[in-house]
Formats: sequence, structure tokens, C-alpha cells
Amino acid sequence: MSNITIAEILHRAADEHLNVSDCPWDYIQGQDRFSCCAIDMAIDHLTDGDLSHYEANRLCEQIIAGLRAMGLEPEDCYQFEDVPMKERQGARYAWLKFAAMIAEEQGV
Repeated sequence: MSNITIAEILHRAADEHLNVSDCPWDYIQGQDRFSCCAIDMAIDHLTDGDLSHYEANRLCEQIIAGLRAMGLEPEDCYQFEDVPMKERQGARYAWLKFAAMIAEEQGV
């Protein structure tokens, strides 16, 4: 992987690949409503296919493990289920941006 950081991946996932629409099925090309999928898409786009499937999957798993350590379960589709969809997507977005800022501060 060229000099792409985890912070860049998380920012890209939140800003470009997380669908923040209030309709759960209103997918836009290149976006998804789930954090884990947005992270995966960001890795794909930022590395431009330079990583093998194994390397990309391993990087995605590393980022997801970091989010879990922070208290978010990015692969749980029922995370934030008790709030309306628009706010739920906002919470996912906020978590990704928060994690991106932490990664920036840590230099990763």
C-alpha cells in the first residue's frame, strides 16, 4: 500500500462511501449504509486495486478491530437500531470521523 493512512481510509469511508440517506434502501453507486462496507469501499478506491484481496481484507479487519476497541461494532447491522435511520447514519458517520481524527493524532 502506498502511503495511504488509516485516517485517510476512515475519512474517505465517512465522506464518500457511507450513505447518509434517511431511506435504508436508497443506495447510491459506491455507497452503503453500513460502516464496514464503506471502509471496504474506501480501501478499494484509495489503493486502486494495488492490494491483493488478502491484503485488503486484512487491512479492513485491522480497522474494524480498532473501531471495536473504541466501542463501535461496525459489522452489527442493528447498531443504533433504536434511533431513526437518518440519525443512525449520522451516528455511523460521527464514529468514522471520530476514529479518523484519533488515527490522525496517532499518526496512522
